[in-house]
Amino acid sequence: MSDPSRLPYADEAKLYTDIVEFFTEKLPHAVGDVAELLDEAALSMELFENLSTCTDEELAAMGIHRDDLSKVAAAASGLFVVANNRKKT
Repeated sequence: MSDPSRLPYADEAKLYTDIVEFFTEKLPHAVGDVAELLDEAALSMELFENLSTCTDEELAAMGIHRDDLSKVAAAASGLFVVANNRKKT
């Protein structure tokens, strides 16, 4: 026999609540995280392109080896993103 204290359509109401929560709370954060990763990747690419135009002597003056350009660009873009996030909070 069914429970008289149970609301009719309780399961459906819970499902709709979960769907609304997903679209209003979880999805925007996920989209924001992806956008942040894309920004970081674009910045890393731009830094790499700019550094790759430098001569070996210019890179050496900055303490960078040409073989390390991708690592340097990725690390620098990550630092910029972290610094930017701290400004927002």
